[in-house]
Amino acid sequence: MSQTVYQNIEDKKIVDLLLEFFLLQNARLTIPSTEVPVRDQPRIKYLTIDGKPQKFIFKNVIEFIEEKGIEPSKDSLSYEGVCKRLVNEGLLIQMGNTQLTLFTPGEYSTISYREGIAEYGGYTMLLNGFRAVRERFLQSVVQVEVESDDSGETVTSRGSAFYLGKGKFATAKHVVMDPSRFRILIGEQAVEIRKIVLSDEAKLDLAILEADEADISIPSIT
Repeated sequence: MSQTVYQNIEDKKIVDLLLEFFLLQNARLTIPSTEVPVRDQPRIKYLTIDGKPQKFIFKNVIEFIEEKGIEPSKDSLSYEGVCKRLVNEGLLIQMGNTQLTLFTPGEYSTISYREGIAEYGGYTMLLNGFRAVRERFLQSVVQVEVESDDSGETVTSRGSAFYLGKGKFATAKHVVMDPSRFRILIGEQAVEIRKIVLSDEAKLDLAILEADEADISIPSIT
């Protein structure tokens, strides 16, 4: 049993853990079929891959819970529900009987899991929608405060910039055409912009702002 204990379904990594667990290559039999326990013999399935028949034993949620050391095991229905949602999203394939109810542990497989997408939170955002997107990027979006003249009065408006890492922000080109009229705010603190790079394309409203990386302590958007 794994040393890590995942206490509940709200763990942000649960989708990544499930997809990684159900990877197709993890189901491939690496031992002779005769060494598979008798109770698991009916679970052996055959797939043709690259023109060659291969043997697999696909895993289920109960095995996921046991291997990951998730407690208590009564949470199995919650995990089964997540798997059903992943099937609907096309990220998991239900192997064998597809008419199983929520209360019957199914066997699953996937070839969709990519470590880079998981590290970026992509699978969690797909499953949990805008709320997860907002949580993931909230700290990477900062204010752009812009001053403009309106009938002789100075008016302050606000826009957004996205931190790309290495001291660089992306924002709209029209916002920063006049360098003396805007500033980047992280919270209440203004960031000194050392360089502005504007797109040459008239229809591409994009600007990159460069600051000293040492002055910035927020996460970046990849």
